[in-house]
Amino acid sequence: MNLVVFSDIESTGKWLATQALLEKLKKIKPDLIIYLLHYGTNDMMLDKALFASTISLPRPPLIPPFPYYRQILLELVSQVKALRSLTLKVKPDLVITTEYSFVYTTKQVLPSTKLIFHFHGFTHFFILGWEGFNLYLFLIKALERISWLLVDRLILPSTNVKPVIRKELGLFYRPNNIQVIDNLLPQYFSTHYTRAERIKMRKSVGIKAKHRVVLYVGRISEKKGLENLFAALPLIRRSLKDILVVIVYPDFNMNYTIWEKLQTVIDAQNLRPSVIFLKNYTRQKLPALYQLADLAILPSELEMNSLFLLESLASGLPILSTASGNAINLLGKVDTSLLLKNSQPVTIARSVIRYFSKPVFWQTKIKKRLRVRFQELDWKNAATDLSGLLTFIKYT
Repeated sequence: MNLVVFSDIESTGKWLATQALLEKLKKIKPDLIIYLLHYGTNDMMLDKALFASTISLPRPPLIPPFPYYRQILLELVSQVKALRSLTLKVKPDLVITTEYSFVYTTKQVLPSTKLIFHFHGFTHFFILGWEGFNLYLFLIKALERISWLLVDRLILPSTNVKPVIRKELGLFYRPNNIQVIDNLLPQYFSTHYTRAERIKMRKSVGIKAKHRVVLYVGRISEKKGLENLFAALPLIRRSLKDILVVIVYPDFNMNYTIWEKLQTVIDAQNLRPSVIFLKNYTRQKLPALYQLADLAILPSELEMNSLFLLESLASGLPILSTASGNAINLLGKVDTSLLLKNSQPVTIARSVIRYFSKPVFWQTKIKKRLRVRFQELDWKNAATDLSGLLTFIKYT
């Protein structure tokens, strides 16, 4: 079976979740041949051995006239050329895309080929009204929603995403076109590090023995709540002088406006001693960071089924999260104090201080509950479900 995948390899969580699923799928179906067409030039998170071939597509530049509309058109043209070039060598049986634009490309080049959209979040989540209406934003938002109606299956990362899609599609929502397949984690997240290894890791990244480590892993971008986290840090330091926030982030596909805001706050509040940034940290070493940290935090405004949250659960690392995406389902059954009532700085500060004020035996109990909660999830069946889905779609 020949499978064509289209994605953006710099979209971090979205790409990592898709790749982890493909890796598991390849183990179940060794005869599966996967071809990748992708945006993004940084291949730090790309497992090249998984794919028979990879084709990188450049993003068209914004050039007048009508630069944004022109970019949409040029993206489609370049995708069509790349897919047609691939079909000269192989005959695709199935196509999986995480990008809405490739739905239209596939319908143009391979109209009879079965098509799956692997949804991990909105590409465009603009709230549009009559006041300040923007035709371009309306167009791309509409194109994304319409693309979900054109595919043979829309795969969602968790059950809680269904109401979100139903709200977006309204009367056009088709429940029989939707399947939930939970996100997978790579095998290396089951690695256990000894105390000696964790101490060595702490020293290597500049974490002192006295530090209470709060960890964030993810992109520096809008709606992640990082501005509120850093606004909360001075409030936290009033009670916890030894607090250290460790930010693990990729330096590609990041919002530099937010980055500059964070740096301004750090300098203005003299927060340098309380913050460490780890850029492009090797993912295979991430489990060690999770295991040496004391607490994780996810102050995002918008999530679906966060890999950071799942990775924290797998590591037994307590995490404070907004009630976004799958957090209520995952953390609510462990302890409701792990759910932030909102993402405001005062709320974040109070929650962090309250957690560290708890006795050690309570924190240990929470860690055990998190591991048990992770084992209760049915994510292990995700690749099997997808394998059955692919076979179903191919022969129907």
